[in-house]
Amino acid sequence: MTLSKKWKQLIFCGLLGALFFLVPPPGDLKVAGWHVFGVFAATIVGLILKPLPMGVMALLGMVSLCLARTLTLKEALSGFGNPTIWLV
Repeated sequence: MTLSKKWKQLIFCGLLGALFFLVPPPGDLKVAGWHVFGVFAATIVGLILKPLPMGVMALLGMVSLCLARTLTLKEALSGFGNPTIWLV
């Protein structure tokens, strides 16, 4: 049984994000910042490859940061409290 192309793309995005949790951060970068960058990179690759719709990929990124305890839920959702973001 072979995996579909979309599943392979989604697994690739997940592995890319997980890689940043396994590799130590470069230089003086904090571990939390390195993890956020990894999830951000995996989310951007997911937006390019489109294994899932854009909204789902963004939610997966936020949920993964909360589940990994890199950000609190309040921190992850803080950008949505600004009314200017809804103009975008």
